[in-house]
Parts: sequence; C-alpha cells; structure tokens
Amino acid sequence: MTSLPDLVQTWRQHPGQGVRIVAFGSSNTEMLWHSLGHHNWVGWLECSLRHWVGRHVSVTNAGISGNTTAQMLERIE
Repeated sequence: MTSLPDLVQTWRQHPGQGVRIVAFGSSNTEMLWHSLGHHNWVGWLECSLRHWVGRHVSVTNAGISGNTTAQMLERIE
C-alpha cells in the first residue's frame, strides 16, 4: 500500500496528469446552508492540495447529510 506522502509526491511530480478525489460522507462532508458559503474540511482539503501539489488536483464533494455507510457504498457502485 502506498503511503499518503508518497502518493502526494507522485502527484506533484506529474502535473500533466489530472488527479480527482471524491469525498464521501454525511453532514460533516456536505456543504450545507448553515456554512454560509464558507469551506468545510473538503474545501480546505482541495485548497491545500492545489496549493501544495498543483492545480491539476480537484476534489469533488459527494457528501449527503444523513447518509449511512451502506448508502455511501451503494452510491460508489
């Protein structure tokens, strides 16, 4: 298994290859109205990765409030 630092280093060394990350989760992942447009952890993850790795990294927020693990696994399929 590749460690996260090794994976990030690989991404950094290959800026011509796009990297897509999908964040699954429930209420702490989904962008809800009460955030007033501010970043949650997914937004900060994308900002940090794009700053430290490169603009070829994008993060998609697929969080849905109230989702269970079983529901998230169904959506992956």
